[in-house]
Amino acid sequence: MSVLLDDESSQYLIRTATLPVSAVPFSFSAWIYPDEETSSVAVSIGGAATAFYHALYLFWDPNNLTSKARTYDGNVQDAWNTDDFAINQWINLVGVWPTVGERRIYVNGGGKVINSVTQDAIVMDRFTLGVTGDGSSPVFYCSGRLAEVGVWSGALGDAHAASLGNKDAPSIVDVGNLVAYYPLIDDPNDAKGSFHLTEVNSPTYTTHVPGMNYGGEPAAGNPVVKIMLQMNQFNGGTLK
Repeated sequence: MSVLLDDESSQYLIRTATLPVSAVPFSFSAWIYPDEETSSVAVSIGGAATAFYHALYLFWDPNNLTSKARTYDGNVQDAWNTDDFAINQWINLVGVWPTVGERRIYVNGGGKVINSVTQDAIVMDRFTLGVTGDGSSPVFYCSGRLAEVGVWSGALGDAHAASLGNKDAPSIVDVGNLVAYYPLIDDPNDAKGSFHLTEVNSPTYTTHVPGMNYGGEPAAGNPVVKIMLQMNQFNGGTLK
């Protein structure tokens, strides 16, 4: 399963207490399945009392569906991959913020674009999936599905992005820096730790990304067991 978000209903997921990350460096990854030609946030973090944020999202420009890793502190800095995507397909996005002076985006494991302009440090006390993380005027509500969201307290590299774009789950990529993992199978909980999210305006759950690699048969009690079992059902009895 994956979480299905409706932009017209302003559906999203949020955490405001003890966030997975609160300063650079950090990285996000997500699989997103857009169902409308509109800008849709996958992952974001920002300030509850400001309009400032970092965001990994699909951008409708309005003739093409492209992707960005953005920092907004009153001024906009985008790492912008201008490859055009059709709706109704799964797309992997990876955003990396190694310093306040750099942001990077990867799409489906490659296509790296770097923006290197120093921005002011942003207060980060609001973490969101499906809308920008600022509390003042959030925008770009997601229209479509999200799944397999990872958060790292470090800067992912080219090889990590390639693995994620090849459908390796966040749970097996740069595990030493992985701080939160949201499979979004049937709830908004963190399978890595305790950074669970809250659903806003009743999102629902639907079909998951096919063919994800979770690194083999997990040990009993591993939080990935539920995912493996459900993927086993989706793939006709064969773990993939």
